[in-house]
Amino acid sequence: EKKEGEEKKEGEEKKEGEEKKEDAQANGEEKDKPKSEEAKPEDDEKKEEEKASEDEDDEEDRQARRREVQQELERGPGDERNGRRRDPSPGDGVPDLLGLDGGGDSPTAGALPAPGPPPKMPVLNPTQPGSGGKSGFGIMASVTREGGQVRLNMTFSNQSQTPLSGFAIQVNKNPFGLAPAQQLQVPDVACGSAAETVLPMIVGAPQLVSGTNPTNPLVLQVAIKNSMDVFYFNVQFDLPVVLTEAPALGKDAFRAAWQRVGDAAQSTTTANADSRMSVDQVKARLAFDNIQYVADRQQDGATMLYMSCTTSNNIVVMAEVTVGGSGSAIKVAARSDTASVVPLFEAAVAKRLGGSR
Repeated sequence: EKKEGEEKKEGEEKKEGEEKKEDAQANGEEKDKPKSEEAKPEDDEKKEEEKASEDEDDEEDRQARRREVQQELERGPGDERNGRRRDPSPGDGVPDLLGLDGGGDSPTAGALPAPGPPPKMPVLNPTQPGSGGKSGFGIMASVTREGGQVRLNMTFSNQSQTPLSGFAIQVNKNPFGLAPAQQLQVPDVACGSAAETVLPMIVGAPQLVSGTNPTNPLVLQVAIKNSMDVFYFNVQFDLPVVLTEAPALGKDAFRAAWQRVGDAAQSTTTANADSRMSVDQVKARLAFDNIQYVADRQQDGATMLYMSCTTSNNIVVMAEVTVGGSGSAIKVAARSDTASVVPLFEAAVAKRLGGSR
C-alpha cells in the first residue's frame, strides 16, 4: 500500500508539472502575439514618416523654385546670372520670360564709342524754284535725337545774286507732333555763301499731331520763307528719332504683349552686320537707338535677345534678335500693335548693326 501511494503521488506530481508546462507555453505564445501585432504598426508608421519626409523634400524644391522665379521677376537686366535656362514649349510661339536669363551686366552706350549723327542730305536743290518761281536757295538737312533732344539741322546756301535774310519756318502736321521749339535763327546769307542752323524740336505738340499712322519712310514736311521766296521740302528721318529713353518693358508686360500680338502679326527679317558681333556688342549698338534689352535665352548654340522700344506717341515695338551661328547675319523677329512701324524698326536695326549711320 505504501508503494502504491508513492506511485500515485508521483503520477499526480508529473501530471501537475505537465499542466504547468502547458500553461507556461500558452502564456509565452500570448506574450509573443502582441509583439508581432505591434511590429506591424511600427513598420507602417516608419513608412509614413519616410513618405512625409519625401513630401517635405518636394515641397522644399517647389518653394526653392518659387523663390528663384520671384528673384528673376525682381531682377533687372543688370543683375547677375542665376544659371537657370528653360526654353519655351515647342510650338507655343511665346517665350517664357520667367525662365530667361537676366543676362549679366547690361551694356551701356559708354561701352562703345558713341556714333556720330547722320549726315545732312540735300533736301532742296538750288535750281528748284519756290512758290513764287524764284530759285538759287539750297538746303541740306537732317533730323537727329541727341540726349533726348530732337533737332532739325540745316545748312542754307545762297547761289542767287542777292543776299538772303528774314528766315522763318513752318512744319506740317505729322504722326509724332514734331514742331519747332523756337523761332528759326539764321544770320543773313551773302551771295555764294552758306550758313548753319540747328533748330530744337518738341515732340507731341498737340497742334501738329496728325492722328495718322507713320509712313515709310518717315518724313517731315517743311516750309522755309526768306527774302527771296517760300520753299517747300521734305526731310526723311529714321524711327530712333522718336524712340524715347523710357526703360524697357518688364518681362511680364513683354510676354503678355508678345502673346497678344501673336505669330500672325510677326515680321521676320535678317540684318547683315558689318562684322561678326558678340551678344554684348549687339545690345550696346541697339541701346544707342533706345532699343532696350529685356531678357535673353539660349537655344541651339544661339542667343535670343528680347528687346523693346517705345515711340514718343506710345507705340511699342518688341523684337527677338537672334545672335550666333556662322557669319554675320542676325535674325530679327518684330511685333507691334501698330504694324506700320515694324518695317521702320527693321530698317533702323539693320542700319545700326550694319555700321552705317
